[in-house]
Amino acid sequence: MTLKATGLSSPASNFGAARSRPSRWRDPGFWNAVAGMAFALLVAATVVALEFRAHSDSLASHFRRRADKLEARLAQTEARADRQSREIATLRQRLADYDRFNRILAAPDAALVHMRPSSVGPNGPMATLVISRKLATAAILVDGLPTASGRSFKLWWLPRSGAPILAASLTDADQGRLLVIPNVPEIAGAELTLDHPPKASAYILKGVVKR
Repeated sequence: MTLKATGLSSPASNFGAARSRPSRWRDPGFWNAVAGMAFALLVAATVVALEFRAHSDSLASHFRRRADKLEARLAQTEARADRQSREIATLRQRLADYDRFNRILAAPDAALVHMRPSSVGPNGPMATLVISRKLATAAILVDGLPTASGRSFKLWWLPRSGAPILAASLTDADQGRLLVIPNVPEIAGAELTLDHPPKASAYILKGVVKR
């Protein structure tokens, strides 16, 4: 009896059929698809990078503006603190001056001198001088001075003999301010002039210390 195989193929025939089919690695369409996918990924990556950069630039700009505002606020705070420090220093100096002024007034030999102007007017200058020979210290309060226009007023001690002695220089800003002067010598009086040493009838204010 003879057996006839039907519907079966031999391994050799299958191998030959596989070799006859074209490989996908050699298919141009496959590589075109791969190239298209790669291009799409590149485009997507570029878009993401651009969006990230735009977001990063926006954040950087925001933080830069915020830093500028903080720096401006810090500069204002420092300027305010510096101004307040100067004001505090001025107040402390004035408190110290008034403390010394009170000690001068409390001295048993304190002498009060009213300095008079060379020409009397309705709004003329005036000054009050307090001197203690024992403390060798004086305090003067001046008001109503004429405008100096950048020049300075000079306070001179008038000794009982000899040339006048420069005691202090004052400006318009010293009006109404108590000025304490140490190391006061034995004097007969005081004069206030504008720049120059005392001259006859050229003083602004003058006072005599009573013996």
